Amino acid sequence: MSLIPGCVYTDPEIATVGLSADEAKKADISVKTSKYVMSGNGKTMIEKGERGLMKLIFDEETEVLLGATFMCSHGFNRCDYGTYRDKSNCLAACCYHLPTPDI
Repeated sequence: MSLIPGCVYTDPEIATVGLSADEAKKADISVKTSKYVMSGNGKTMIEKGERGLMKLIFDEETEVLLGATFMCSHGFNRCDYGTYRDKSNCLAACCYHLPTPDI
């Protein structure tokens, strides 16, 4: 599974890391998902953010985090945390979002 974050620089930001629910199901992994609408988040309210959500995908049996999708203000920063899944080698394995030009 890739822990390279994928980011779309829009407003609100869209960021993903790991597997989507569909990708996990295609790999015969039973998943459970958790969604949170960001309009109830304190920081979102302070920044007057109106749209946004966070979706986490877990292995149903082990409850291991398989992937995450963020469509919200500062979604990129939240997505970076998803790369910390392997805490044993965190500093060597973490990959942060960076814009790359389409040349």
